[in-house]
Amino acid sequence: MDQEKITKLHNEFLIKSYTNLDPVRLDDLLDFSKIYNTQFTEKADKKVREIQGDLSLDSDEKNRMIDFLVEDVSIMDDIRIIGEELAIIGLYKSIEISIKKSVKLTGKFSKKKLEELHKIESFIGHFRSVNIEVESIEGFNSFNELRLINNCLKHSGFVSKALMDFNPSLWKKGEKIDNSAETFSRLLYPSVKFLKELGNKIILTL
Repeated sequence: MDQEKITKLHNEFLIKSYTNLDPVRLDDLLDFSKIYNTQFTEKADKKVREIQGDLSLDSDEKNRMIDFLVEDVSIMDDIRIIGEELAIIGLYKSIEISIKKSVKLTGKFSKKKLEELHKIESFIGHFRSVNIEVESIEGFNSFNELRLINNCLKHSGFVSKALMDFNPSLWKKGEKIDNSAETFSRLLYPSVKFLKELGNKIILTL
């Protein structure tokens, strides 16, 4: 086997590795937030029971201590929301990196083109230049929605016009994105499927 064929097979193996992400493992991104929140809630509940059962404290002291715990729980809710948002950002980043690594192996995209892949028009156009119609790949819309949500979370946390235009029945411009856990679960599997199918098409360009 000549060197060219060996290189091609090696690159094919790498692309399959990059684009065959395990959604179960990626779901761990969200589980970290769930586990932390559950553990904190359990500890807070235990502490409340201890305070209520402490005979050395009068009712005012108990109420003050419980009020402090309520504040901690409120802060914990903020941390949970941040964790869920980071899960979405992490999911998109994982897919984005996988795509860039795969395309780079083909040698068909210049450095400039690789840097432009975050813009959807360039993403579609650059792949079209190598005869890959990304919009026809199953899961593309989920991937694109994930990209738009990622952009919103990174910049403001509020729905942008682009995200609203993508799906006006679901997203309203200016509203805070506060359902990140549900959104993550909804977009995870179709986005990963899109990545895998895109990887198969990238391999054909080698």
